[in-house]
Amino acid sequence: MDTRTLTKQWDELHKIINNAICKNYHCTDCPLGAKCKVVAFNHAIYDADSEKIKDQWETLYTIIETEICCKNTCSECPLDIGDSDSCILTNFKHAVRNFKRNDTFEAADHNPNPFVAAPPVEDGTAENATHYKKTAVQPIELMQYTLSREELIGFLKGNIMKYTIRAGKKGNETEKDNKKAAQYRLWLDIIQEGRRIIV
Repeated sequence: MDTRTLTKQWDELHKIINNAICKNYHCTDCPLGAKCKVVAFNHAIYDADSEKIKDQWETLYTIIETEICCKNTCSECPLDIGDSDSCILTNFKHAVRNFKRNDTFEAADHNPNPFVAAPPVEDGTAENATHYKKTAVQPIELMQYTLSREELIGFLKGNIMKYTIRAGKKGNETEKDNKKAAQYRLWLDIIQEGRRIIV
């Protein structure tokens, strides 16, 4: 199992996890944890870090099994692929066990849905942004996993408009508002180019 194949299978499983688990919980009471295990695993996959992938998979597998498999019959399960002997989760579990890193892999080559799993290219971190540093998951990263591409683009465009219109009208915060608008423009460019924001 090489990196390209593993990543392709993860993209498929990741979409199902978002629909079956992430959308049913608030982050504070999510079984995936406040420091989201899906986000952490996604980073391990795109770093092609075989040690982290194998370490993090066992915990993630147990949660997926509890939250999806135990709550559905096989025929009604979103992981079902129409084969009584297998499912997406089982296939991916075997893929992780057999994974060997392919150093020539480039995630962008295979990516069928660049919003869901584009490789990290640049961080897009706001300069001097300190108020979210103590949170386990950055809000903008979480939004990429819970909002549709269109919803996220709308959110980013709305914030560009808000801070552009507000600049110069709220005390002496013109420079701060201009920086915020520029930050959202950068993030919008990253998403529209099919890349992923990492902070």
